[in-house]
Amino acid sequence: MLQLSKQAFPPEISVMSDNRVVLFVSHTASQCGVYQFGLHVGEALKASRKYQFIYVECGNATEYAVALDRHAPAAVIVNYYPTTMPWLDWRVVGRWPGPSIGIMHEVTQEKADAATDDLFAFHIAPDPTLLLRNSIVFKTGRLVPPHRNQFAVPAVPTIGSFGFATPGKGFERLIGEVQQAFDRAVIRLRIPSASFFDGDGNRAREIAEKCRSLVVKSGIQLEVHHDFLSDQQLLDFLGQNSLNAFLYEYQSGRGLASVIDYALAAERPVAVTKSSMFRHISGARPPITVEDSSISDILSRGFAPLAHFREEWTPENLVWDYERIVNAVLASTDKGDRNRPFRESRRLLRYTARRMLSAAHRVDTVLSRSATVGKVLKGMRRQPVFERALSSLRAAVARNTLARSNREQADWVPISIESAATGPRWAAIPRYDPAAVSVEGFNRILDQSASRSYQPAIDYLFHHMPEIMSRKIPAANIQQAFVLDAVVRFAAGKGEPNILSIGSYEDTACGCLQRSGYSVEEVDPLINYDLATYLTKPTCRRSSFDIVFATSVIEHVTDDGQFLKDIEELLVPGGVCVLTCDFNDQYRPGDHIPSEDRRLYTQKDVLDRLMPIACRCELVDSPRWDCPDPSFVYGGCRYTFASLVFRRVR
Repeated sequence: MLQLSKQAFPPEISVMSDNRVVLFVSHTASQCGVYQFGLHVGEALKASRKYQFIYVECGNATEYAVALDRHAPAAVIVNYYPTTMPWLDWRVVGRWPGPSIGIMHEVTQEKADAATDDLFAFHIAPDPTLLLRNSIVFKTGRLVPPHRNQFAVPAVPTIGSFGFATPGKGFERLIGEVQQAFDRAVIRLRIPSASFFDGDGNRAREIAEKCRSLVVKSGIQLEVHHDFLSDQQLLDFLGQNSLNAFLYEYQSGRGLASVIDYALAAERPVAVTKSSMFRHISGARPPITVEDSSISDILSRGFAPLAHFREEWTPENLVWDYERIVNAVLASTDKGDRNRPFRESRRLLRYTARRMLSAAHRVDTVLSRSATVGKVLKGMRRQPVFERALSSLRAAVARNTLARSNREQADWVPISIESAATGPRWAAIPRYDPAAVSVEGFNRILDQSASRSYQPAIDYLFHHMPEIMSRKIPAANIQQAFVLDAVVRFAAGKGEPNILSIGSYEDTACGCLQRSGYSVEEVDPLINYDLATYLTKPTCRRSSFDIVFATSVIEHVTDDGQFLKDIEELLVPGGVCVLTCDFNDQYRPGDHIPSEDRRLYTQKDVLDRLMPIACRCELVDSPRWDCPDPSFVYGGCRYTFASLVFRRVR
């Protein structure tokens, strides 16, 4: 029978403070990617003016408890990874009553969606590609170290790479790619030993010897070193190369590779594979993936395809991300943590189940054999609380059992490039040509008649994004088509226009514009944040967008007047906003509307209430919004669609 001694539970820390101190906890082994990540984030957070982020390193539960007791933080963030903090479990975390936030390394969309509050109440995922579908998971951008590269580009092509000797790093492949691209070149590799893998450096030396054996061209010089570099030394190393390459094998279930953060800081061209660990930059255009371009072609294009990533992932933006996260966490916990008793009981249930899982696979057996669980059940006063905990336990046991049966498919095992199932990837497509559509004004009703006029644009969307288009209501597709056509027309003659898409998730107009070479910045709560939050971002570019568009968004926002003012603030003088909305000229406040909408629009509402709010803007043409008999029916409501296109004039 499982026995849990009182010694397993350290004394509860009862100090809770309303101060603005946030403790950032990491581990102590420096030759580790997780450690280096935490160190850099902790250093960047010192610049916050809203919170006092205090970075500490803890090697055991006692040091963790002492740090909490000493600083009495409003919240604690843990740079957590099971291998680096084996001593940290729910009992250690749960003895402190304040909100705990764990950083998720090796995060994927699936792991983020399935994350629970068993260990930490909230999670931070440093992966800008995630969709925010789990209410306890937040995400941040990456952190590119501030650095100015003052080294000249080498006269001889010099290709660099670095990393620990974990499986699938592709150092050997790099030798072949360089020899295929150049007759004369220098390859520079840095492969140090790691605290939690290859501590004696044997694996690193084996890779080095293998790489040396692959050099067959006399003009190719290979340099391999195994010393662990400081940040500045590493940035100098990368900055002295012509190009830095990371040719990882495809690896399932992996998080983003932190090597890119350093490579972007060095401002040298970067070549990568289509490994999922580079999913945050692999969509750069022109392509930087060796499956699509040779290393010599990637080198010739310079750093330009990656410049916008470096501009986005600044320390200032990261601090802003963390401040928003702490704001949200404290706001939720200030209301009182009603779920804490349930969470504690569920943690105990799961802990008991996992300890016994090796001997019992049925939930009933786990429960019947556990005296600890029996005590928990006896002490519960509300049956619903137990039912929720039991349901959670059943799911945990099922997941753990499945994981044990599929142990041979562990996340870290690399998959060979030849056999990789990389999944669908968006390829570049030809730009939409609006010549086939005869435009009859931009402010108009978007009904069945408009659908016939814009059929070439609808066909274009279906051809290039068939899966997403097939999920949409056919009669509503005119909105995507109109937006695509209008944006392309207004972008004509502007060279490389700055474009912002609001509500961009699964917006096929946005997707096709991006795939066809337009640079489109995205704002969507499922992807990052809403428009109002975007305007508070340190790098938000006010008065900078040539075109802003939003397909069927404005009727869903709470304050549509502020929404329009925010767009006005973002447009350059002469910039154009393209909107579509749910429209019925017979609508009156209080009438039945679809549950997703906050309102329908009428001509009077747009002209008399909405447009005067954006006082620096005017419609691009005279509106034609007459539609006495709307034909679209949804949610028990009859209405149509209309476009609202205006220009900032001053």
